[in-house]
Amino acid sequence: MATPVPADGRHARTVRSRDAVVNAVLELVEESGRRPSVEEVSARAGVSERTIFRIFESLDALVAAAVARRVEMVVPLVSLEVPSGLPLVERVNRLCEHRAILYEATSTLRFVAEPMRRELVAVDEILGSARILLREQLEGLFASELAVADRPSGSQALDAVEVITMWSSWRSLRVDLGLGVGDAVRVMARAVEAIVRDSQESGAPAK
Repeated sequence: MATPVPADGRHARTVRSRDAVVNAVLELVEESGRRPSVEEVSARAGVSERTIFRIFESLDALVAAAVARRVEMVVPLVSLEVPSGLPLVERVNRLCEHRAILYEATSTLRFVAEPMRRELVAVDEILGSARILLREQLEGLFASELAVADRPSGSQALDAVEVITMWSSWRSLRVDLGLGVGDAVRVMARAVEAIVRDSQESGAPAK
């Protein structure tokens, strides 16, 4: 007769299996640039398919957990500390260099997760929260310039800067245009600076 496994032992085993499966998804996505099959995850993690579906109700739920894990891993990269007194050009450059680091670290998984937003609330909430945080960074970084502009112009400028600095724009620069990281940063910075300066000048009093 088999010796019963203590409850805490079963829990520890489940946690280990969950971690192995989630890590396997992250590795496979980074290697292939696509959502892996259950068979591939099982083989990489060394966990049976039956166990995978005992832990996760579906492959989508597993990928959502992998997205959440990746977000946890890159949280330190999200923080951006830039002194407000720096010249506009320097603030723009630091912003774009920061976005490059962040997007390069998450781009492959983001590409896989993005199409799932409409179907999976968990994925949509994770990506939506990240978008809000990054927009708040822009508001703080260019507060002095946007404050000069009239309200509609300032709001439109912020929207434009957000679009230019989104992951989708970064992917377009890197993949569609085939730019290297340095060139992509410079193109993004040039666009951001032009938008902010235009907004600032449009709100300046006429001479």
